[in-house]
Amino acid sequence: MRNRLIGLAFLLSVTLASSSVVSAQNDRQSVAPKSDAAAASAFNPHELSGVWTGRERNTTGNEISPLTPWGQAEFKAHQPFNGPRSVSVGVSNDPMIGCDPLGFPRNIFHEMRAMELIQTPSKIVQLFQYQGIWRQIWTDGRELPKNAGGNTVDAPDPQYYGYSVGKWDGDTFVVETVGLDDSTWLDVYGDPHSEQLRVEERYTRQDHDTMKLTVKVDDPKAYTKPFMAQPGEFYKLSKDPLPEQLCIPSEANAYRDSIAGPAASAKAQK
Repeated sequence: MRNRLIGLAFLLSVTLASSSVVSAQNDRQSVAPKSDAAAASAFNPHELSGVWTGRERNTTGNEISPLTPWGQAEFKAHQPFNGPRSVSVGVSNDPMIGCDPLGFPRNIFHEMRAMELIQTPSKIVQLFQYQGIWRQIWTDGRELPKNAGGNTVDAPDPQYYGYSVGKWDGDTFVVETVGLDDSTWLDVYGDPHSEQLRVEERYTRQDHDTMKLTVKVDDPKAYTKPFMAQPGEFYKLSKDPLPEQLCIPSEANAYRDSIAGPAASAKAQK
């Protein structure tokens, strides 16, 4: 009899234990993590880190405002190998041909297949696929240099990618850039800019996989009024690492000397 009671007690304990396990499993299932699709759709609009891919070229050359006399002179002196005024590579004076830096903002208008944003507490580092360029956008509260683009002795030296600071306007990250070297072109079509150029970028992460970028240009020396150089370009979040795409000066020079230059000479002689 005693053995039967022990057996029943053991069976009851096993049953209760099993019920507890099942109950715990059911509880866990009731608070199970979201589906993969739901998890993928969740995002923080103030987190821009990641590799973002877009089109190679995202301006047409038709966005610009009327040129000032200074701007018109610079525009005529530029001989692009793209667009309606294109000439052959052999005679073009586009700085890109010799692997000179595209500079900013041209590098976000052309050869922008991919970029990576790395967000830190004090700055966002922007890495560009073409030419392996990096750019610092400071978010630590510092101000832009007051006299950038001026002729004063204490003016900061112009830079290919300028001086940039950023801040949040709601869910949009706004970047202001000044102090840009005027030896670069504004775009692939030969539109110019001066050292007075001021650029405003607005980055808005619209969902987990999509980011919108607008770019406003203000250069009173080159253009009669500000204009939206890019009213809205959309980039997609990529799972792939940032690919390498370098402009090799020796290869560019060899191409120009052996192919582009002779072709341009032969064409001129006809």
